[in-house]
Amino acid sequence: MTDKKKRFPEWLRTVPLFILLCVLGGICGYLGLSLSEQFIPDYASPWSVLLLPLLLYAAFLLQIILHEAGHWCFGAMTGYRCYSFRIFNLCFVMLDGKVQLRRMSLPGTGGQCLMSPPDLHDGKMPCLLYNLGGVLMNLLTAVLCLLLSRIAFGWLAAFLIMMCMAGVCFALTNGIPLHMQGLDNDGYNALSLCRSPAAQRALWIQLKISEMTYRGVR
Repeated sequence: MTDKKKRFPEWLRTVPLFILLCVLGGICGYLGLSLSEQFIPDYASPWSVLLLPLLLYAAFLLQIILHEAGHWCFGAMTGYRCYSFRIFNLCFVMLDGKVQLRRMSLPGTGGQCLMSPPDLHDGKMPCLLYNLGGVLMNLLTAVLCLLLSRIAFGWLAAFLIMMCMAGVCFALTNGIPLHMQGLDNDGYNALSLCRSPAAQRALWIQLKISEMTYRGVR
């Protein structure tokens, strides 16, 4: 029997994500240009050409932070305790009741919020909100920014629209179940965990081992 990995090579599995990113990029470019004409009278000036990409970068950076904060907030609502919060290579670790700054990076991720899970009950634990918390936070902030943009004007309105677009992009790329380059996104993790109690137990063990490693426990 032909192995599935041979029938579906790794590069082919990235095609859906590539198509999704191309579509989202085209939509963002079109909306960005039309909204710039609407909110910024001098959008074609050299100053605007420099400032617009910076605002877009800031919007995506803030949505990354909000995404990880969503994991934190919704995880805390279901009994999780945060012990590591990372944005890019800046990692804030809770050790001995104090927050310490470390440097750590993980290829393929812009951030990561690791939390100690609650105890297992009948081999299960709450995992849906923790895994989809980042997606929910991106969607909530996107809607909020869209509403606020209706009463704002100028550069502020343009930035709020960028925040909305960035939030929708992160929600789609993390919420639609995807597996690429050996990593599963939040939607794929949530789907796998809901289907399998064994996967929930494996995640519980992984998070507990990670927490003990951070705390220096052998």
